[in-house]
Amino acid sequence: MTIFGSAGRRRLEEFGHANVVVVFDFDGTLAPIVARPAAARMRARTRQLLDELTRFYPCAVVSGRTRADLTRRLAGVHVDCVLGNHGLEFGRVNGDWRSKRAAIRSWATELRRAAAPFRGATVEDKGVSVTVHFRNARDREGARRAIHATTRHLEGARIVGGRQAINVLPREGVSKSEVLRRVRELFGCDACVYVGDGDGDDEVFAVDDPYALLALRVGPRRGRARWALRDQRDVDRLLRLLISVRRPSLLTARRPATNE
Repeated sequence: MTIFGSAGRRRLEEFGHANVVVVFDFDGTLAPIVARPAAARMRARTRQLLDELTRFYPCAVVSGRTRADLTRRLAGVHVDCVLGNHGLEFGRVNGDWRSKRAAIRSWATELRRAAAPFRGATVEDKGVSVTVHFRNARDREGARRAIHATTRHLEGARIVGGRQAINVLPREGVSKSEVLRRVRELFGCDACVYVGDGDGDDEVFAVDDPYALLALRVGPRRGRARWALRDQRDVDRLLRLLISVRRPSLLTARRPATNE
């Protein structure tokens, strides 16, 4: 169901007037999906609207990218909280993942071996997680099957699906739902608006708590999400609507800085 219909707009206004934090994924949500992940960036209009949104709501970005990578891509936008590596990097690194480095390096080695026959597939070691990208592989389906087969044998690993990518995290890592709960607690908020596009968000879309969570999926595959945006460009329209809900009553009090 589109959030821009009459029922969706009413729901959005209810959350906009609540004690709410707004959380975004990055790739496919704030930025268009591109062939080379390193080239991903927000469009100028999205950047402008997101920066304006932060004047009215506490805002966070959570992504599979590293926190350092996200911070560079969000430069100039006053986002209150940046969470990298699927929430494993919550402000400073959440937990002592240094003890996992040997295991994570071994996962990367095994995954590179599995991806090697598939030209265009790449393995990214992100310190506390590993991502295999196969968007540019000539044989995407073959790469996907080979990588999935390998992940089944990685001891201590948790797999999070993505769009044309597979993410491997320590099993002890927090779920996306838990990350959103912690973000709400950080800002003392009762509710959360979450916007994402990946398969790894399905656990969030499945949450049945209409008073605490409004989750929106970007793209044609709605999955478990009740509310949808047609494509990434509709994110700009969503940002404008959220801003319009609060523009008449802008509060001057600033929220706590959490990016240090």
